[in-house]
Amino acid sequence: MGVARLMLLVLGLAEVAAGSYSLRRRHRLARAPEPGTIADVERHFTGKSDAYFPVLSFRTLDGADMRTLAPQGRLFRPPTIGKPVMVVYDPAKPARAYIDSRGLRYSGIAFIIVGLGFLIMAGLLR
Repeated sequence: MGVARLMLLVLGLAEVAAGSYSLRRRHRLARAPEPGTIADVERHFTGKSDAYFPVLSFRTLDGADMRTLAPQGRLFRPPTIGKPVMVVYDPAKPARAYIDSRGLRYSGIAFIIVGLGFLIMAGLLR
């Protein structure tokens, strides 16, 4: 097996695995987004620069008020405090919350498609 074929095979399998993980994570989140707001912003040093992470404030389906840090950071400018957003969260662990976005919804599918493309290319190489 050639090096290029092996690399495409490894990349393809890694992409499909990452996409599958993303889809499983998204499936665990609440089915419908809840309205929330960006209550605050935390700045974290990421090694070379600062990243800004939104602190979300929202109410769960049970009626509990939540305030949690979303793992969706931005590098260059902080999110706007007070901005209304739609929040998806894991009902079993409401502190695990994300701002609903197209990227969150479709990134798993995109990873799987790219991974399958790599696997097809690995199969075509001789």
